[in-house]
Amino acid sequence: MIPLRPGDPDRIGPYRITGRLGEGGMGEVLLGESPGGRKVAVKLIRAEYAADARFRARFAREVEAARRVNGFYTAPVVDADADADPPWMVTAYVPGPSLAATVRAGGPLPPHGVRALGAGLAEGLAAIHACGLVHRDLKPGNIIMAADGPRIIDFGIARALDASGMTATGAVLGTLPYMSPEQLHEGRVGPASDLFSLGSVLAFAATGRGPFDASSPGAVVHRISSLRPDLDGVPDDLREIIEGCLAKDPAGRPSPAELIASLTAAPPAPAPVPEPAPAPLPPPPPTEAEPEKFSADRRTFLIGGAGVLTLAGTGLLVTLAHGDIENPNPQSAPASSAGSPHRKLSGLNVKLRSLAFAPDGRVIIAGGRQYAADGHDNAIGQWNVSTGTTIRTLPGPPGGVGSLVFAPDGMTFAGGGEDGTVRIWRTLHGEEVAVLRGGHTGKVLSVAYSRSGRMASAGLDGRTVLWDFGNSGRFRVLERVKGSMSAVAFSPHGDLLAAAGHRGSVQVWDTITGRLLRALDAMPANAVAFSPDGRTLAVGEYGNPGVNGVRLWDTGTWRRKGMLSGPPDVQAVAFSPDGTALAAASASGSAIWVWNLADQRVTAKLSTPAGVAALAYSPDSGLLAAAGDRYLGLWRTDRF
Repeated sequence: MIPLRPGDPDRIGPYRITGRLGEGGMGEVLLGESPGGRKVAVKLIRAEYAADARFRARFAREVEAARRVNGFYTAPVVDADADADPPWMVTAYVPGPSLAATVRAGGPLPPHGVRALGAGLAEGLAAIHACGLVHRDLKPGNIIMAADGPRIIDFGIARALDASGMTATGAVLGTLPYMSPEQLHEGRVGPASDLFSLGSVLAFAATGRGPFDASSPGAVVHRISSLRPDLDGVPDDLREIIEGCLAKDPAGRPSPAELIASLTAAPPAPAPVPEPAPAPLPPPPPTEAEPEKFSADRRTFLIGGAGVLTLAGTGLLVTLAHGDIENPNPQSAPASSAGSPHRKLSGLNVKLRSLAFAPDGRVIIAGGRQYAADGHDNAIGQWNVSTGTTIRTLPGPPGGVGSLVFAPDGMTFAGGGEDGTVRIWRTLHGEEVAVLRGGHTGKVLSVAYSRSGRMASAGLDGRTVLWDFGNSGRFRVLERVKGSMSAVAFSPHGDLLAAAGHRGSVQVWDTITGRLLRALDAMPANAVAFSPDGRTLAVGEYGNPGVNGVRLWDTGTWRRKGMLSGPPDVQAVAFSPDGTALAAASASGSAIWVWNLADQRVTAKLSTPAGVAALAYSPDSGLLAAAGDRYLGLWRTDRF
């Protein structure tokens, strides 16, 4: 924030002014507080615009329309006065740098970050267009990179500037590289114009430069009007998507919904992370039962210089393993923990409940709670998957963290706390950037992100909550039931949300309308997951005597399509991102079950030293991770 200058107002309308945020083509932007203490951004209109009656009339109409926009990825307009001197507009304050500043400081975004950015911005544009508005000035400087996803600002204002007849003064010259051909040539400027601008924004995010950059305004106009965009450096899996947005003919561009579908479709799997060369380990004493346990292709990798890593003050053991794997018969008893690749240490005091891979597969996080007698902070850990080294450890919320999940862009991760909060941390430095309260009155047991950046949570209070980050942490309670809701999962396209708990049914919600679509007849469940293609919903059976394993539902007909016989009281399920396998485990068992989905055959049972609370596959499907009471293990999937 920039300090106030002499002569700056101390109050605009009912808002107390506390600082300066910047200055743009429209005028100054100040930081203010509402009477209730909420931070807001106050935009003061330049005197040359305020003196034009046509501008004031258009400004009043456009602001009234803008106040109806209520999307996840927009900074909502909360107040305005077109008759004031000068006119002003107030939006919710969104802390964070602009996309332009983010790329300047850190370079282009990774491909998964560009996808998440584009999906969020497309959803924001859809909300703007639904209110009869066209942004007309979408550019990197009008996109705020908040901790929980991008926000579009200043929508609906450019049209008021156009109406004033004063744009020749240079008000829009600075955004010329992001304008559409129809804006340049006085064509009909409709929603498709914003999609063209979005294509230019995504090219900038992916490469650090605009696709029509040139040395002079005239050259920029020529390139936008007549030449192909410069997409050198855009990743191959994004090039066709961005080219579609940059079609010269508005009719050839995708709609926001079509763009979201393209961006959230699973991209080609990244190349597997190379296996680090392990430090030599002394061979164990030979035994008849396990003569090859430490053979060259079945080593156990222990993280840290001394072979074993313990989270600071916690005694948490972390192992990277190729696994000791049984080749089971589906009807056989659960695998024995004998021959487990994990080593137990004395004094282990972290009960892990959750883990997640970063979208690029390079980092893994895990968290849980300390045992009361330990006296240490609740532990969250971050590790480098390739090297096996610890990046940092973090304190969790009071009482512990019940669920951890990365945002789609990988820049932040969220966790559900036993104190009823949902907290967000930055991945790069580990600092806590947001604490969301009010959604739950008890422990938060599950948190999930959609690929487009929406977040949902479920808790011990029986609530299923959809969070509206676009409105400063506001939320919508989809349902509150007796008993707890213990698991939530988004479909791949984010249009469906499945929630399960102890009520005895699985609810499926439409995330756009908030309408309950289905209540699947099922026993209580602690784990749900959608398949990568969205056609199957897996529900872990829990508390159903005589029925052990995972039930599969067809999401097209919502009929049961199969039952994978496996462990009792399933606590965790995970589909491999390539769609070929499903893993499940129980908190009371000692094995992870893995099925081949093509024939529903059990392909492996992986021994664990204790029950498993969470499972996750790496984005390339090359690793399977499991977390439980006092351990975190990773298996290479090409070994089973």
